Amino acid sequence: MYPSVGSDSSRKRSVERISAILPIRLSGTPGDLTTFARGRTLLASLDRRGLLGIFQEILLVVPDRELSLAHRLVAPFADGPFTVIGEDEAFPQFRTFPGQHEYRKQQLIKLGATARAATEFTLTLDADVYCCHSFETSDLVIEGRALMQMEPRAMHAPWWKASAELLSTEPDRSPLGMSGTPALLSRTISRALLAALESLHGRDPIALLLDQASSRWTEYTLYHLCAEKNGLLDRFHLPAGEQGRPSLICEASLWSARSLPDWDPSPCFSRPPSALFIVCQSNTGLPPDLVAAKLSRLEERRGVAMCGGDSVP
Repeated sequence: MYPSVGSDSSRKRSVERISAILPIRLSGTPGDLTTFARGRTLLASLDRRGLLGIFQEILLVVPDRELSLAHRLVAPFADGPFTVIGEDEAFPQFRTFPGQHEYRKQQLIKLGATARAATEFTLTLDADVYCCHSFETSDLVIEGRALMQMEPRAMHAPWWKASAELLSTEPDRSPLGMSGTPALLSRTISRALLAALESLHGRDPIALLLDQASSRWTEYTLYHLCAEKNGLLDRFHLPAGEQGRPSLICEASLWSARSLPDWDPSPCFSRPPSALFIVCQSNTGLPPDLVAAKLSRLEERRGVAMCGGDSVP
């Protein structure tokens, strides 16, 4: 199911297009379209910059009961190369582990979908991400190596420890490690990770990680440690935010509701761009229209036309 490293054309260094993956649960309680509104704002931020067309595929993976709602989400963006699929269809292992938190399933979707992607690199997205600047594929993937946002591993040491235990490796080979979404994942490394987990534990890797849901592993710590252990990190990645390369995540992102009164996202829209995306953390509980209004004002000041795709149908 997951070919080993170097088994196909994924070793080629040229990159023409990339894919994107958005795992998303669009509704909470019946009638609650908060996440739908966030997802619509994300897609609109890409659309108004003409970025939907740079992707070979934008894969939306949703709970099976939300397929019709997902089609409503993407309907205003006719130029987008969207594929919408139910999570149980894409990952039948989910049926064996009912009651899993959606957050856990979304982590696995990012790894599994990247391993199956038609392109070497996939941009992972969440509904609380917002695109601040236009870019080309060549801004994200430079001579066959994709940008990787870094942060101190000490910020989330338990995550690194749990992932290292699953991979039988050391959690702290270097002080810095991969940050969170949005991120660029390599198909080759994702396949290597899933193959390594299957080899080490003798079972399907998705089922294994579902069974280890109480552990503190994350998709990105597993990915980074596997790449590091197998000598793939420098082959497929280079640090974002260095030597004139943009960061993926703006430092002025919103991580807490307490920060809203003093939140100034204007540095995220500065030119030349220092970062391509801003994160407005969904677990702050802030209404998406409040966040969108603040970002929209900054857009208007910089002459970026707003489009009708921001409103919830």
